[in-house]
Amino acid sequence: QLNHSPSTLCSAHDGSAKCYAVKSVSINHKNGNMVTLLHSTLCIFDINGNLVANQSPDVKFEGSDMPSCAIATDCPEWMEQGIVAISGHMNGDVRLWSIDYESELLVLRHILPEHVHSCPITALRVSGDKQDTLLVGDKSGKMSACTTLKLDQLNASELTSLVAEVQTGSGDG
Repeated sequence: QLNHSPSTLCSAHDGSAKCYAVKSVSINHKNGNMVTLLHSTLCIFDINGNLVANQSPDVKFEGSDMPSCAIATDCPEWMEQGIVAISGHMNGDVRLWSIDYESELLVLRHILPEHVHSCPITALRVSGDKQDTLLVGDKSGKMSACTTLKLDQLNASELTSLVAEVQTGSGDG
């Protein structure tokens, strides 16, 4: 049994309690950690059901930026900042999350900048031998694929440009 906090499960609204259903559950098959999405709260539990991290109480989702689904990831290719979960949102956003183990909070690391989707994300899947591809589906039936950057596939000009961006901290996104 996963122990979500009572404030996550139900909230008082105009004197009555409203309880929320679980939207998503996903398992990291390498370490057994589970990602859950309950209403708008993203949590990670260990294989024994103990809470590892949840989103900060300061992170509030409302309206079109509410999460609609979430998955666990164990992609070694995506180890920048230790990405452990991906969430899809009602407005089409796809967000990448890591854990701050000191505070036991989830930290938003990236929002995919492409904005391919403009309606609720309904499906997320990480695939590929190295789990280097993110497949995204939305309510309209549109599908997209995001792949990690592989340096050996870039030409010299692209590598030079990338190195310059890293050194200066600038970029298009």
